[in-house]
Amino acid sequence: FHPGIELKKLLQEKSLTQKDMASLCGKNTSELNELIKGKRNFTIQRDIILHEVLGTPEQFWIRKQMDYEYAVAKQTFDTSNLTPYRSIYQEPEANLKTEEERKEEMQGDIQADPQEQNIPEHKEKMLDDDILANEEIVITDEEHPHHKVFDKF
Repeated sequence: FHPGIELKKLLQEKSLTQKDMASLCGKNTSELNELIKGKRNFTIQRDIILHEVLGTPEQFWIRKQMDYEYAVAKQTFDTSNLTPYRSIYQEPEANLKTEEERKEEMQGDIQADPQEQNIPEHKEKMLDDDILANEEIVITDEEHPHHKVFDKF
């Protein structure tokens, strides 16, 4: 159901008339009435107004509107001409890797020769020494050994 129905119930619980609520929101009564009847949709701006005036959670009304629109679309949108991806491109079982195999492969990539990965020499040193991420490192520049370079991995 359209979230306007829920707004109508909330106004009744708070003993607020549409006229009073419209006044609190700085809107005219006809706009609020159209919102309640589902002739207007809840927008982000309306959600913010209702949050400020009624104290409803932020994004409450916009999420209700999205849920409503999604439910309507699911009922009316024709998906019969769509083909799920996996039904066309099913991978042979032999090509599927287990989670453990993927982890081992990734670990192998990490432990591969740094030269093959085009890692700068000073970064290679960090990898070789198993230096933790974000630890500050002092490296001297080979051309200028008296200069210290501070780097983070």
